[in-house]
Formats: sequence, C-alpha cells, structure tokens
Amino acid sequence: MLLESRTSYLALHDQTGGQSRRVEVAESLAAVVHKWTAGSRVSPIWLIKGFDGASTSFSGKQFLLFLGPVQPAALLASIEGLATAGHVGIWLTAGCFNVVLRIADSRPGKSLVRSLLKWAADEKIPHEQWTLSDCIITKTAHRAYAEGSGHNVIDKLAKSVAQTTSPVLHSAFEENVVATATSLMRAATAYPLIFSKMHAIAEAACAQVEAYNDDKIGVLDMQSRLLSMNAALSRFSSQAFSGISPILATECHFWIHSLLGTGSANIALANLVDSIQQVLGEARLPERLGLLEGKTSDVPSKIELVTDSSLLDFDIMSMTGHDVISSSPIVPLVTYFSGRDGFSSRLATLSAPLATLAECNSFRSNLLTVTHEISHIFVQSALSFLGPSLNEEDMNLARTVAKPHFQAANHLEAARQLLVEAVIAMELARTDLQSDQVDNKLPELFERWRDEMQEILVHAFDFLYFHQGDPTFYVTSIWHSWCAIPGISNRVPEYLMRTLCTVAATLLTGSSKGLFQAALASTKALLSDITPNIDPSSNYVEQALRLIDRIDRDQSNFKQMEKDFFARLYLVRLVKIYLFSELLAARLFSDPYARPSGTGDEKRKLSYNTAPLGNALIFLKDQLKENPSEAESLWVLHCLAFDLRRVPGFVK
Repeated sequence: MLLESRTSYLALHDQTGGQSRRVEVAESLAAVVHKWTAGSRVSPIWLIKGFDGASTSFSGKQFLLFLGPVQPAALLASIEGLATAGHVGIWLTAGCFNVVLRIADSRPGKSLVRSLLKWAADEKIPHEQWTLSDCIITKTAHRAYAEGSGHNVIDKLAKSVAQTTSPVLHSAFEENVVATATSLMRAATAYPLIFSKMHAIAEAACAQVEAYNDDKIGVLDMQSRLLSMNAALSRFSSQAFSGISPILATECHFWIHSLLGTGSANIALANLVDSIQQVLGEARLPERLGLLEGKTSDVPSKIELVTDSSLLDFDIMSMTGHDVISSSPIVPLVTYFSGRDGFSSRLATLSAPLATLAECNSFRSNLLTVTHEISHIFVQSALSFLGPSLNEEDMNLARTVAKPHFQAANHLEAARQLLVEAVIAMELARTDLQSDQVDNKLPELFERWRDEMQEILVHAFDFLYFHQGDPTFYVTSIWHSWCAIPGISNRVPEYLMRTLCTVAATLLTGSSKGLFQAALASTKALLSDITPNIDPSSNYVEQALRLIDRIDRDQSNFKQMEKDFFARLYLVRLVKIYLFSELLAARLFSDPYARPSGTGDEKRKLSYNTAPLGNALIFLKDQLKENPSEAESLWVLHCLAFDLRRVPGFVK
C-alpha cells in the first residue's frame, strides 16, 4: 500500500444562495481558491497508488466515506475486494478522519459501502457518509462511539471552581471548565486513547483548583497556569477535533486543514511526547533528586565536584533505585500545534510549529525538536529541588552553600553547591565580584543568570538523553532548527556558547587544560559540515563560524569566552553527575519491536503496513532528511499515530 507524493485538495464550497454544498477534488490550491466562497473549506489529501483519483470521477452519483482514526493498511487488509475494486478513490489526510473513500453509487459500490460500514462498526471506528449527486451533497449520516463519560470529573471541576472567590481568576476558571469539558467530551467520540489522556488532565485540573482553594497555590501562579492551559486546550481541541462528525459543522482554524482538521497529526504528537513521559516521567527524576538528601556516603568536596572524573559515573537511578517514590500518576502534557508559539513548553503544555505538519521529518522543522522542550519541563521540575527561589529561606540556604569552605553533608547539598557555584562563576567571569559581596548579591545573581542557567542545563540534558551524547547529531539538529527561526542574528553568540558547553560534555573526563580550545575546534568542524538552505542572507551557521574565527584571532576575546565557558561547565557537570543515568538513557532508546532490515515488515517510505513501532525517537531519527515531501511527513505522522506501541512501564 503506497502513497503518492503528489498533493491534491478536497474542497467544500457553498452553492449560490447557501442552500447546498459542493464537493470537489482539485489538483492545485489555486484551482480551489478560484471557486472560494464565504463558507469554503479545504484539506490537503494524498491518493493511495492504484486507486482512481481523477477529479472527473466525482460526477454522477457517488458515496463519499470518511473513516478514522485508523491505520490505513488495516482497512485495506480487512475489506475483501477493496484493493481490486474499480472506480474507487482512496485518499489519506491529516485529520481524525484520515481515510477518505469515493465509491460509485452502483450495485457493487453499495455492497462495498455496506462492507466498509460494517467493518467500521465492528471495530468501533467513527465514520461519516455523504451521498453525492454531481458533486452536490444530498444526504449525510454519521456514527461515533463514545468510550466513556467524562461528566463525573467535569462536574467535580465545575463544583471546585464554584467554590473559588477571586474575581481576578473568575473568567479564567470558567474558561478552563468549558475548555476541559469540550476537549474531554469530543475526545470521547473521536478517539478512546485521547479520551483517557484528557480524563487524566481533567483530574489534574480538579486537584489544582482544590490546591488553590486550600491556599497552596497563589493567585498569580494560578493565573499563569490557567492562561497557558486554556490556550493549549483551545488549540488542541480546535485542531484535533475539527473535521469530526458532523464534518459540515466542525471547522478547523488552521485554514489549509479547515475541512478535516489535523486529528491524526495531533495523535502523533501526543504519542511521541507520551512515549517519552512513559520512560523519563515514570522514572521520577526530580523526586529522585530530592532523595539524594538521604545519601550521605562518599559526598564530594567542592574541588572534587568540579574536577573529579570518577564522579561522572554517578548514576541517580542506581543510587535511588529501591527507594520509595510517590506513586501518584504522571499527568500527560497537553500537546498542540502553533504557528505563534512554535516549539514551546510550560509545566503542563507543549507545542510544535504548524510547519511540522508538512515537514515533520525535515532537518529544519523535525518533531524531534520537542525533546528540547521536554527537557525544559524536567529541568524546571528538578530546579524545584535544587532552587533556590528568591524567598529569604532559600536564599539563606544558598548563602550557606556559597561559603568558601562549605562541605556538603549529602549529595543533594552537593548538587545545590554546583548550581550556586555556577551562578557565582558566571558573574565572576563578567564582573569583579568580591567574596564579601556574595551574600548580599546572591538574589540579584540568580535573577540575572536564571534564564542562561536553565538553558545550559536543558541543552546538556537534551544532549545526553535524547541525542545519546552524539555531538554530530546534536549540533546538526539544533542549528538546522535555529536556522529556521527568523530574526535571531543577535542571539548567535549565546547559541554558540550553549553549543560549546554541550559539545564539552563529551570531553569532561580529560584535563581542563586546552578544553575550551578543543570544544571550539570540535564545534567549528561540526558547524562547517552544516549547509542550511533557507536564507543565505541570514545564515546563522556562517555567522557562528565567523564568530569562532574572531575568537581564535583575538586573544582577549578568547580569554573572555573561555571564562564564560568554564563557569557554565559547572552546570554541564551537574547534569552529567546528578540528573543523567546511563540505565535510563538506554531504556529511552530500547525497542521491543526492532527488526533487521529485509524482513519484509520494516517501515519503508510512503508504504503502509501494520508492523508495530517500538521507539518513536529511533524511528524519527531514521526518517530525517533535507527536504521531504508533504506526503512523507504525513506517512511519518501516521506511523507515529497508529503504529507506536506502549512499552511496559518503568520498573523502579
């Protein structure tokens, strides 16, 4: 079952007077917009090879069937005679209804339609049927399968919100109730696995409202959470559940997919993120970091923290493997696509650019970039244990840790010491901070360096876990991604510094002498092999290479960059020692369905089969290329949506 690379467009237009709707398949978007009306909608579609995709075949009496979410290969294998039926068109889409079939209204056609509808009913796959007469819709019918009721949790959320008294949050709370209810109930009719996820998110929302009512969450903190969650739920719901039944009444505001929405693409994004959460989330890294407070043997001194190479073999999973950790469920992230947010994350939400729908396996917009955003979430959670926040209690603890002769009593204190020393070192690299000024200036230093501190931690975390410590893969991936962002020339120096620190994670076991020069040379070599073909006038890679040349030529510039570099290495060591685990990283890339090439059931570009995928990260990495077609991107998304299998949960 092979997909054609050529894009067609399924369009719906109002007829004169608005009393009827006309359907057409066009070979170009220009042909669609030429007939555009106030009520027109469109979605790109791709024909399965061997089937009739001619636009003229829509004349006369026809049935148009929409099915999904479903693995297309399962459909073709299950319906006898479908593969050999004449005058049948089958297209694939990015919507929840990801399979569209056009079948002639004839005796064989009616028999085929009955077989398809029976199979869909038996498999509980939502479907919708349009009857057409010379492209005009004369009749519609649809069927959905609700796999559960969300009314109990919605009632619970509404009652909790009713107990709140803050006028500042009143409208945001009400918006959250409706957004949660809409997402949950639409998911119930569209896709059971998404319904389960939305139910868990609704339960978490109830817990947050109750925590707010118990004064455990402040007004501004709650407002921030509500704003990001409401925006994410709104976008997720409008994208994933537009184009579901009744199709004529559910418009998507991502206009190129306004007819059928992006449901299967949203499922793919959710599956990718959930598969990572299954491993890293269930490992409870932040909680394990907190458990290091009880680990008091072989605690390193300050000098050992920054120089001892044997410490790099410390494994947080081994150290805390049998300790009791909270058994509360991991709350899924709300995932969505956004042209404005691009790749972005909050503690409970994650977005990817709209461009990834058309090129999810391209170097510049590939879905693997979500690992950087997931790393942000884990690092933020870890910082809740490492701190400090700017309250006086945390600052006094940081002042104690910052004392010149402080000796950590346990490994959590040692991790905190690395963090505090990193912030002080970053300041010292740029100013003449005196030791007697540290106590008073610590709040100011954490305020000034917090963002940069987090970015270095995130880059090191992303590199070690998701890029398997491979500098070539990481530098190629991150710089292609940066080169697709407009207007960031002024940020190239800080991006270069983050790259240098990340590459240095592979050089920590050697002597510090010459380490900066080695990282600089390695980064230059890696960047020299990258040729992003986006906008030659704003080639950030070339800017970075010119900057490296200036650093090499200018001794004072070199020394300043070297100071900045070594200050940030404290943070790289913090990740390598206290957040990274070889055991966990190996599990992140395990694949229970790995199969040797040539066995016949491996995934081949644009070819659909029902072979399971056991690891989204490995699959996506294997699919990366410079300029994939939109059809290839759709195929990758469908594989992630329908073939990715859950692996057994993490064994603590």
